Amino acid sequence: MRYIHREFSYKSPGEKLFENRSTFAKVIIKHQEAWFLEHSVYISSNDEYPRNIRRDSVLLNRLRIGHTRLTHSFLLSGDDLLECGTCQCPLTVKHILVECVDLKDVRNKHFVASYIKDLFDNIEAHKIIDFINDTRFYKQL
Repeated sequence: MRYIHREFSYKSPGEKLFENRSTFAKVIIKHQEAWFLEHSVYISSNDEYPRNIRRDSVLLNRLRIGHTRLTHSFLLSGDDLLECGTCQCPLTVKHILVECVDLKDVRNKHFVASYIKDLFDNIEAHKIIDFINDTRFYKQL
């Protein structure tokens, strides 16, 4: 009996895609450009930088649940609870958004809310983000 040796040359769809790397690179670059345009937009002509919608969304969710890097970092680092420099009370999301007397003028410029629930139920998200930007907490939270 005679055996005929045949080479098996099946290629998966992924392998076929990688055959022409220049086409693959073009697809990736196109996808990245589309993603950037979709996720970074200029909110107004006064903005000096594109606003990252994903970052704003993450920040709003952190504020809603009350857990941010700034207000909860002491749990991981073993440090003492941070205090507000003006009020000498614990630095919490609630304190920053509705209680701090030092931030009252900036807060009133963007919104008026007495309770966290009212803030997130009735105030537009971009106003909360603008307040956080003006108070210079944006990158710390």
